This record gives sequence, structure tokens and C-alpha cells, in this order.
Amino acid sequence: MFERNYERFLAGEWWRLITALFVQDGGVSGSIFNLVSLLLVGIVAERLWGGQRWLIIFFIGGILSQLIGFAWQPIGAGNSVANFSLAASIAVLCLTFNTSQAVRITAILALGAGVILLFLEDIHGPAMMIGTVIALIMVPLDRHSRGVGSIDKR
Repeated sequence: MFERNYERFLAGEWWRLITALFVQDGGVSGSIFNLVSLLLVGIVAERLWGGQRWLIIFFIGGILSQLIGFAWQPIGAGNSVANFSLAASIAVLCLTFNTSQAVRITAILALGAGVILLFLEDIHGPAMMIGTVIALIMVPLDRHSRGVGSIDKR
């Protein structure tokens, strides 16, 4: 009823782009994993970005990923694509600001995994690329509006 379904979307059920982010298609174990992931990644992203930017990354990353999902996986559901967008935005912050070498290497590996997922036509790859682009747009805006110069000061 709420999953991403290309045929139903074309029939006018536009809400599936949003509702698919709130229902899970992986059974109980998939639901628990996605929700725990959202809790962990979401807390870090909210602390770094703030609530308003968190929502922007979550929904733009999630909805655009659902659109790409129509081509690569026409039926499905879950918040994992939005989680991946949030995670990519965290990686961008780790590369942008003064962080340790280990954190920067981890961020590079995470974004590299997103590129691999993209080439494998896994919808989590585009989700990471979208999160990366959103973060790259927001970082200069954030620096300008807040005068933030280090991830540690956030």
C-alpha cells in the first residue's frame, strides 16, 4: 500500500515516493536493522547538521533515490536510502573539516563504497551520491551563515 511501486506511481499514487521511506520491505530483521541504522546515523547527522538540514538531506536524498529506484528496483520500501544520504553527508563533513587521518580515510572508503554501489546499480549508491552533493552545497552555505571552521566546533 505504501511501497515504492513504479506502476502504481504512474497511475497517480505519487505519495509512494514519500511513504516508501516510512515502511520497510525487509521483514522484521530488515526493519530493525534499518531503524537502528537510522537511529545511529541520524543522531550523528542531526548533531552535525542540525534538525532542519537533517530533514533536507533525509527527504531530498530519500525521494530522489526512490525515483532512481523506479529504474533499478521498481518495487521496494525502506528508509535505508535516506540513511545512506545522511551517512554520505557525514563523510563529506569529515573530509571538509579538520578531522583525524583515520576519520578522513574512513570517510573516503565510505564514499568509495557508494561509488561501487552506484556502478552495481544498487539504489543505495545514488543515495550516497545525492547525500554527497547536498552536503557539498550546504557546507559553504553553512560556513558563510555560521562562520563554522571546524567539525569539532559544531
